[in-house]
Amino acid sequence: MKIDWCFLAEAANSDSGKLNALGIGIDNLAAASFPITLPVLYVICHLNMEDDPPPPQLSIRYTISNPTGVVVAEMTSVAALASSNAQFKTANLVTAFGNVLF
Repeated sequence: MKIDWCFLAEAANSDSGKLNALGIGIDNLAAASFPITLPVLYVICHLNMEDDPPPPQLSIRYTISNPTGVVVAEMTSVAALASSNAQFKTANLVTAFGNVLF
């Protein structure tokens, strides 16, 4: 399995294979001062399972670092895949994280 692409967004959902997102492609944060806490941050990934059968559960760790390589946020997502997903070779994974501190 591989992740074809992954984005940060202000809001997102996935329903019946359709992906909806607002404020997609966040690549920098501006604030009067740091640290700041975002009330919610969405991570959207497109998974490709061409070579492997889909697992019943996924665990993905996301790491966000600043330009010098210092990790500023780490998040882990665990998602159960419905047994009906076994027929599909790709999937959208939308994960919402609350109170993310940068």
